[in-house]
This record gives sequence, structure tokens and C-alpha cells, in this order.
Amino acid sequence: MGAADLVPGISGGTIALITGIYPRLIGSLAALDTRLLRLLIGGQFALGWRRVDAAFLALLAAGIVTAIFSLAPLLAWLLQRFPIPVWAFFFGLIATSVAALAIRQTRPTPTSLACLLAGAAAVLLLVMLPTLDAPTSSAALPAVFAVGCVASCAMLLPGISGSLLLLLIGFYEPTLQAVAARDLGYLLAFGSGALAGLLAFSRLICWLLNRHEQLASMFLLGLLAGSLYPLWPWRSEAEPTAPVWPGELAEPMLAPALGAMFAAALLAGLFTVYAEHRR
Repeated sequence: MGAADLVPGISGGTIALITGIYPRLIGSLAALDTRLLRLLIGGQFALGWRRVDAAFLALLAAGIVTAIFSLAPLLAWLLQRFPIPVWAFFFGLIATSVAALAIRQTRPTPTSLACLLAGAAAVLLLVMLPTLDAPTSSAALPAVFAVGCVASCAMLLPGISGSLLLLLIGFYEPTLQAVAARDLGYLLAFGSGALAGLLAFSRLICWLLNRHEQLASMFLLGLLAGSLYPLWPWRSEAEPTAPVWPGELAEPMLAPALGAMFAAALLAGLFTVYAEHRR
């Protein structure tokens, strides 16, 4: 999940979904509520720990942080030197996972198919939106709070990248600059918004999965399928957002890209077997 969050166009929620831990993750985040606060105030720490599945969250957070700090230089170098095989790897991973998850869906209804199409359309619409100008340095902290809230919601959804969303609304570079400059006011507002978004949105997703499991699952599958468009590895040299066939590029790197897709398909297969074993 940490490695996925480093790549614009893919989210940690995508990896959580294809590895089968998505419902557990959402349930754990949704349990961070006032009932937990009452348990902690009452000194019932062991009960609170079990209620939020804290061991799971702690290990997951440790893995994400480790990946971000250890893989960030490597991924940046790979994306700069070998972008086509890298995008091909993620494309193969998601495409295989979409096929595996689609097979699990039984007896789709017209409503569930509409949710599938709505999910795919939401990703395509987001990708096609024009990029907004970066805000000025006088951007109000309430706006930064709201941006952090929206970005964290995107990170929970498969197929929607929080970094891509920040890029579209013009807050990607200001956020990176705030991190580099250690702008505590900006970072506190953004972090508070991200935490609020995670707590609120996880409860909504948890409610949808519990009350309307098939519809929610099909919508999430649609988000995942829609993300294949921005992940297509071969892009026009004149217009980077326009997908093209490999033969239209001077250096398509076809063999490495296909090899990366095949390796990703094997990895997705292992994820699927693991998820089925855990069910």
C-alpha cells in the first residue's frame, strides 16, 4: 500500500482491495469512534485495542511508512528511467485483479451493473478534469483542511489516487513544498483534514459494505476497472494523457513491458490465492 501511494494514479486502497484486507481495514478505521474514546477514558485499554484491531492497524501503518521511506528513491528512479515497464507492471496487476474480483461476483443485477459503470465513469471523469492552477501562498488553512479531507477519502477508494487528486486541484506542489519547508501550520491543517476524512469516510464505506454489500462491491470494482485507463503504459509523446498502441512509439520497450505485466499477473494471482485462503 505504501508503494502504491507513491505512484500517482494508483492508491493504497487498490492494494487493500486486491489482497482481500479492504473490509478489515475499513472496519478498523470505522471503529475509531466515541465508543473507543469512552473505553479509553474508562481505562479499558485491552478492550479498546481489540475493538479497533489495533495490532492489524499498527502493522499495516508500519509497513506503509517503511515502504514510503525505503522505496521512494527507487520508484522515483524507475519512473524516470523506465516509465513504460513500471506502468505496465501496475497495469498488469490491476487488470488481473479486476478479472479475479469480477469472477467472484455472483448474479449481478441491473442496479449492481449500474454501480459498476458509475465507478468506472467516476475515475474516467476525474482523470479527464483539467488541472487547476496552484493556489497562492495566502491559501486559507480551512481550504487546506478541506483538501486534506478529500485527499484522504480518495486514498481509501480503489482506483483513485490521492496524489493525483491533489495534482488536479493544484495542491500537489504546495503540499510537497510545505513538507520540505516544514510548514507546521499547513501540515497541521492538512493532517487534521486527512484524519477527519479517514474517520468519516471509513464509517460511510463500512455502512455501505454492511447494508449494500453487492452494490458497494460492484462500485469499488468499477473504480478499479476505470483506473486501467490512466495506467495504460504507452502514451503519446506529444500528449502524455493520450493512450496509444506500442507500435506508434519510437521506443515502446515492448519486451520489458510485457515481462513486467506477466510478473504483475503472477503477483496478483498470489494475492488472489491469499485472499481466498483468508476468507
